[in-house]
Amino acid sequence: HIPRATSNPEPFKMVDVEKKRVQLAARALIAHHKKQDRGDLLGIGESVWVQCAFKQTPTLTKQPKRISLAHGLYDELTSDICLITKDTQAEYEELARTKGLPGRVTILSVSKLKSDYKPYEAKRQLCQSFDLFLADDRVIDVLPRLLGKSFFTAKKQPIPIKISAKGGDWAAQLVKARDATYLHIGKGPCSALRVGSTDFSVAKLAENIMLVIEGLVKHDARKGKNIQALHIKTDSSIALPIYNSVVTGEDISYFPGVQGGPRHAGESSDEKDGKSIEAGAKKGGKPERKRKAGAGVDNAATKEVAVEGDEVKRQKKKASAPAAKK
Repeated sequence: HIPRATSNPEPFKMVDVEKKRVQLAARALIAHHKKQDRGDLLGIGESVWVQCAFKQTPTLTKQPKRISLAHGLYDELTSDICLITKDTQAEYEELARTKGLPGRVTILSVSKLKSDYKPYEAKRQLCQSFDLFLADDRVIDVLPRLLGKSFFTAKKQPIPIKISAKGGDWAAQLVKARDATYLHIGKGPCSALRVGSTDFSVAKLAENIMLVIEGLVKHDARKGKNIQALHIKTDSSIALPIYNSVVTGEDISYFPGVQGGPRHAGESSDEKDGKSIEAGAKKGGKPERKRKAGAGVDNAATKEVAVEGDEVKRQKKKASAPAAKK
């Protein structure tokens, strides 16, 4: 039995989000979805997302950050999960049967992925065939090249889990990965995390959102001080704000290179000129030198020589012109 995730109020000292505000926003999103006339006879709900805007882009990481949820995003009886493993596929399929994995799990080996899913259309159909993709963490680095961008566009990039042919509790690893959401750090300052759907009750959705906020604070290097704003939205709705932070002097002093920050504070003009000269020399160009005093003063003697030189040139040109005509 996997214990259900519960929220801890301690991290909220840095990110003060009222649960009542979260419940109000969740109730508004669910009500908005119900009012929409989409002509959907199946009544499938929309995904609900938490959007996080950071003050400074976090350090780029390959592995997503796991945040456990109280109420899972995937139903064990109806969700289809694909588990990508090392070779050989037959060996891992047999192991999966003996491990008694919960739910509808399909094993797919890396060699099978390479041979059967080369065309773009085949990759796109594979992406649409499963709700969740998990992968042996030993092969996770080769998958982006094999799967293509359609998986990342659909936000179905495989989640790494630790499995081994020698043993281990595969079922527990799968349940932990299934009943969680993931923070993917990209090249920009914003990230979106799926926290539920409009089929959830207000209470369940709010509980998941509070756990995600707690997880964001935990994974933030500044323990929540780097979080600028938080919003929640569905796939088609506007984003509703639930938290906003004001940039303080501490934030400015923390970010290196920001005007007024530690790199620029107390820096004289001579020091800045010296840095620009050094930067020019590093790039291979000649550093710009300061003009010496008196360099712009007119020199009468020099001007006289220049005028005489020009007159001599004109006389020589006149003398050579008749000879050229003959």
